[in-house]
Amino acid sequence: MNTKPTIAFDFDDVLCDTVRAFLEFREATFGPTIAYDDLSEKPLHEDLGISEDEESKRWDLFFKNDEFCYPKPDVEKISTLENLKPHARLVILTARYRLWHAQILTFVERYVPTLFEEVIFTDHREGKKLKGVICKEQGISLLVDDNPEQIASCEQNGIEVLVFNQPWNRHLQNVRRITSFAELC
Repeated sequence: MNTKPTIAFDFDDVLCDTVRAFLEFREATFGPTIAYDDLSEKPLHEDLGISEDEESKRWDLFFKNDEFCYPKPDVEKISTLENLKPHARLVILTARYRLWHAQILTFVERYVPTLFEEVIFTDHREGKKLKGVICKEQGISLLVDDNPEQIASCEQNGIEVLVFNQPWNRHLQNVRRITSFAELC
């Protein structure tokens, strides 16, 4: 029986700086873009001044571009995860669309092949469960996430959540925040 607690990490913009890489891709491909720190809690396409359909097309182009879609994780994140691993079962819990699952698996294989015991895809936008429900069902004791909807789901299900600070969640109040992985140790 595994007695170590399970800690889940969101993938996009927690483990991997996906939106930052997307903005770099967007600027290289389409010209000047919004600064990362100027992003808001609004949907990304609104911050970018494009339609939701156009945003989806650009994400598709981004995920087909190996130069941008696999940003290397910073050393601090990897070091912290290596320090946590003996004390906790580490998993990735992501709500990324099914169409783009392969990039996560490639990223894990390329950069952190021994750190995570499992990658769990929620596909919640496709009618599946929110992360709070999955954490409760799977006995996950802590989630590190940046998405306000997923954070609320964890709170509603009694799951401890650490908010990884991002421009789109700065409006959240009365939450435990971290700005770097070093704060996990």
